[in-house]
Amino acid sequence: MKYLPFVFLIGIGLLASFVLHTRMENMDVYAVFLLVVDTWIISIFLIKKSQLKIASVCLAHFFILYIMLILDVRFYETYINIKLSSFDIDKDTVFSIIEQTEEQKKYFNIAINDTGRNLVFIWGFVFSFVSTSVFAFILFTIKMLKKYKL
Repeated sequence: MKYLPFVFLIGIGLLASFVLHTRMENMDVYAVFLLVVDTWIISIFLIKKSQLKIASVCLAHFFILYIMLILDVRFYETYINIKLSSFDIDKDTVFSIIEQTEEQKKYFNIAINDTGRNLVFIWGFVFSFVSTSVFAFILFTIKMLKKYKL
């Protein structure tokens, strides 16, 4: 029960990121930034509300961000596939001349330009590692400042 706010924050972060992806054009960078900020807030709450050590919080920070990035990309990919299949009137997975509209072409281009989405396991790991490293550096700096009363 004491971790319910963390689950709520994860859900809100994923939902807001999904809304940014689906409702606005070219908002992928902002959606990822939103997930990072959400993970930082969760990690700060973990430090304040639990007796976990900094290393444990950093490990949780890494895995939460990594999983949120992967889930966000998978949700967006599913959304694109559903949106694209809505243009297929006769459900034969081939788009005839009648089915090809400007909106269908837009979603088709998004669906076939999926290199970044397919490599999320790699860039998500690197991105999570960098974010966790910065977070750990800030935490250790604050800890040293408190220790030496600077």
